[in-house]
Amino acid sequence: MVTPAARRVVVTFFRDHDGISERGACRLASFSRSSYRRRSLRATADQPLRERLLELAAERPRFGYRRLHVLLRREAWVINRKRVYRVYRELGLAVRRKKRKRVAQANRLPRVVPIAPDIQWSMDFMRDTLASGRVFRTLNVVDDATRECLAIEADTSISGQRTGRVLDAVAAKRGRYPARLVLGDLRDGQRVTLVYSHRGEIRTTQLTVEADPRLELVSAEQLGRRPTPAQQRFRDDWLGSRR
Repeated sequence: MVTPAARRVVVTFFRDHDGISERGACRLASFSRSSYRRRSLRATADQPLRERLLELAAERPRFGYRRLHVLLRREAWVINRKRVYRVYRELGLAVRRKKRKRVAQANRLPRVVPIAPDIQWSMDFMRDTLASGRVFRTLNVVDDATRECLAIEADTSISGQRTGRVLDAVAAKRGRYPARLVLGDLRDGQRVTLVYSHRGEIRTTQLTVEADPRLELVSAEQLGRRPTPAQQRFRDDWLGSRR
């Protein structure tokens, strides 16, 4: 109870409910009688500003109080930004924020989370810029079960063969390859390069996400789908080359 309006309400409550005189009620509320009797002229003084703000807001509905304040200053209104903001909020004016439309995906199933380590790894590339302006990339490999970061390879350029060497190093340290390797941010029709090691030899093959049904490297949105027989056969052949 620190504002004059709040103290005025308390004094009125004492007078109406307790039958205390105005002088006694003001003394209890530590409020001067002159302040209690004074009536604010703010509503009358702000009436021209209210009318003009409503007109400008109707003409330019995408303008906030800052841009409306600029328009008022151009019309020779001697007014500061804080007063415009106060009246703007009292009138209930606000710029409606545009909500981003979300496209619902059909047949979307919950993500499959492995129950043991070294069953499913996820790998993805990230990009950032140094203070000098030079761009660098990082290759991140994560175990989806334990959320352990298995490898972070950083360089200005990471080739497919280097990606294979990183995966081979992680597999040698863990003692096995995972049953599934997930690549993020894949889209239909996008071509990816599968790099794998077979008897010490680095081999690569290019696959298309949509056209090739054998693809076992799937995006995170497709993890809940049941693999087709062609995908299952390809998975068995792929894993057999690592044993």
